[in-house]
Amino acid sequence: MIFTGGADRRDTLLDLLGNARRIALSPMGRTAFDLDSVIERETKASRTSDPPEPSSLHAARRKVEEVAKRRRALEEKADAVAQQLSEQPARPILQRLFGSPVDPQRQALETRLDQFQRKFLKATADLATARHVLQTEERKFQAERARHQSAQLARVAQAEGRIAVATAARRFLERNPRTAFWGAAYLMRVAADIQRARSERFTSDPGLPEDWDLIPILDLWGKPYLPPPRV
Repeated sequence: MIFTGGADRRDTLLDLLGNARRIALSPMGRTAFDLDSVIERETKASRTSDPPEPSSLHAARRKVEEVAKRRRALEEKADAVAQQLSEQPARPILQRLFGSPVDPQRQALETRLDQFQRKFLKATADLATARHVLQTEERKFQAERARHQSAQLARVAQAEGRIAVATAARRFLERNPRTAFWGAAYLMRVAADIQRARSERFTSDPGLPEDWDLIPILDLWGKPYLPPPRV
């Protein structure tokens, strides 16, 4: 617990140090840092991965392995006893005529074989049940993974959109340094508006040069006008 507490305090101190360094940056550096953080965070979010397998699925898989192993062991024992019975020599005829009608040694082997066969049949039924449970757990996990992947695809699309906007805002900032005072959030809104305007304008005029709209027209308060509509 001491180690865990130390790790928690270390992470908190690192966060505080990072915030202090950010505050010490110039407006340009701070806004660029915030935009880079958005790109880094959304890049991590865009990485797809499968959900972890639930413990119930692991338990069902182990159960199948255990029962299958027990069934194989019983089958081997039953086969060994059956082999001993097949190799059992016939009793002499006089012993069969005048002695006990039952061969004690053969009877003992037959009793053991019957016991192993009964246990083998029980293990076979247990294995069928365990496999059914495993199939049920696998279907549940497949359904959960499908839901997870569907949600993740939506999250990836959202992340890619934010990365594109933050990247455009970063280029906008580099070409227009005084916009650093607007902050990253406002810059991203401006970049998103510019991207929409660019998409609409490019549709009507594919010959426009790349980044034609990164030099803004500012109003009296320093806020950018969107590119004017084509007439």
